[in-house]
Amino acid sequence: MAEYVFVNIQNGSFKVWGYDAFTQESGKSEIITYWGKIGLPMHKLRKNRKHFPSWCKAHDYVMDKIKEKKCKGYKLMKNHKYFGAMDNKSLSSLVQMIEVLPNAY
Repeated sequence: MAEYVFVNIQNGSFKVWGYDAFTQESGKSEIITYWGKIGLPMHKLRKNRKHFPSWCKAHDYVMDKIKEKKCKGYKLMKNHKYFGAMDNKSLSSLVQMIEVLPNAY
């Protein structure tokens, strides 16, 4: 699992987006993106798999997606803090944690 997720609470959207990256011995790579409403557990988030001929192509894809999310107002949050907070806190507490996150990443 990636170290970070991207969260957005602007304009009442309450969205989360993240990715996992895998490289095979052959040099091919796979990116699994996941997204959905803030507060949904990982197994309920929507997922998409994309295969790439190289790590470089997969990396470029992820960087483009991150740039897109940043332009839409998403904030960076440690993955373990996000999913850990879901287990122990209410949705409103999770949103309060997100509100105080810095905008720059």
